[in-house]
Amino acid sequence: SAPTVAAWPVAERERAYRAMAGRLALGHRRDIATRPHVTDREIDYLVSRGWLFSWPGGRAVAGAGVGLPGVRPDGRLMGQTTWAVSIPDVDDHIAGVQLRNPEGGYYWASTPNGGATPHVNGELPLGVYGTPVDGVANFAEGYLKAMLCQARYGGLWIGMAGGQWANAPKRLRSVMEANNITQAVLNADGGATANPNIMG
Repeated sequence: SAPTVAAWPVAERERAYRAMAGRLALGHRRDIATRPHVTDREIDYLVSRGWLFSWPGGRAVAGAGVGLPGVRPDGRLMGQTTWAVSIPDVDDHIAGVQLRNPEGGYYWASTPNGGATPHVNGELPLGVYGTPVDGVANFAEGYLKAMLCQARYGGLWIGMAGGQWANAPKRLRSVMEANNITQAVLNADGGATANPNIMG
């Protein structure tokens, strides 16, 4: 069923999320740095782009109100304090955010029980990181992997939760057309080739 609280337009989400971005707590930085091969320089780059930041869960934040995905009906941010991954669209506007689960994995900054979700025109947002080189778009499963690859290798990287790019056909078409993409490269993780939702 449709949410009872309409999500803010992407331009308004961008202003609110961007105001939170740019800050990463030392504990969150240390957590990210424990991942294999992630460097301080890469973390600094992701923070500077507003793609990685600390999420002050449980608090009210100026500029973040009901209708912003991830804000509870009482006006406070959902969840606990953790680190967040931004999901910028083709215009580099942050359309949604995923939050790190301390027990592993990620979950959407959304508002349960009929509240605002991160969908854009009925589709979950694609993460669009960087600009293309020679008309090439690289695809990586998830959002953190896509942004880390962009920091490390440059070019354009497109991330999607669970590698479900096909579930956002309108967003994907707009990215490909806006960037004059002539070649798409799927960078599959182990196990992706056995997932029909990715390879089918």
